Amino acid sequence: MNPIKFVWRNILARKYLWQYFSEVGKIWDDRLKETLAFAEEGSVKSDYSSSIAYLRENGSTFYPYEGNIWGKRPFLLKYPIFWNGQDETYMYYKGKKIWCKFRPFVGIIVEQDKRSPHRYFTDSFHVEEGEIFVDVGAAEGMISLDSIDKVKKAYLIEGNEESWKGPLEKTFSPYKEKTNIIYKFAADHCDAENISLDELLKDDMEAKGIMVKMDVEGNEMNVLRGAERLLQRDNVRFAVCTYHQEGDEEKLQRFFEERGYQTEFSDGYMWVPLFSEKAPYLRKGVLRAWKNA
Repeated sequence: MNPIKFVWRNILARKYLWQYFSEVGKIWDDRLKETLAFAEEGSVKSDYSSSIAYLRENGSTFYPYEGNIWGKRPFLLKYPIFWNGQDETYMYYKGKKIWCKFRPFVGIIVEQDKRSPHRYFTDSFHVEEGEIFVDVGAAEGMISLDSIDKVKKAYLIEGNEESWKGPLEKTFSPYKEKTNIIYKFAADHCDAENISLDELLKDDMEAKGIMVKMDVEGNEMNVLRGAERLLQRDNVRFAVCTYHQEGDEEKLQRFFEERGYQTEFSDGYMWVPLFSEKAPYLRKGVLRAWKNA
């Protein structure tokens, strides 16, 4: 290994990461105290109660739901992680090999547990056989991989090419005939770095069904403005993150319902002290929207 890279990865990077996580940890600790103090004042919505009770009992977590298995030994034994000797890891998830860079696998699985407030799909709302799946903000691609056997086609949109191209290419190499990985940002316009959903799906508007999953760090509304034609068709469904920006829950729900969609939120609340400036730092995680023929 290049000696400069060795020094960075083994000494400097660890030092700066330790400082960063120490600062973040202090913010989390302070905001957990604020959340619990807020609850003691008695001004908390009744449906916050189970999330706050979990935080009081177990400490800070993005996913305050009963049964959260983060860090539990049986989980770690069930999903061992392997290292390729460089800067990527992989594991086997439901019999499929998935590659990752930086992001811990445990967090991905915990966030998609049936009880999680970040869960995209349910037993009655999920990707169906022969549909087109659009993974907006694909990251490592686990959500696409989970449905890859039954979809007609999967589009994975990921703007962070530097971090995710290597893992995505490895993970989806067995499924090249039905996957299209687009290293751009989903947006309301098209150029060298951006693509709209209407442009991406212009040849698929007559498909049997289309499911769109969206997690784009608070840019969800902008992406939807580039999907006006898609929104008008029947048999299209969306699972959209709502926790990154203050007020997105109400804005996104209103956006869909004004266009004739039925909506529901995922269960529970996410605790987001780094995305919110106001206690108790609880927000709905995912909005599901659908319009059938």
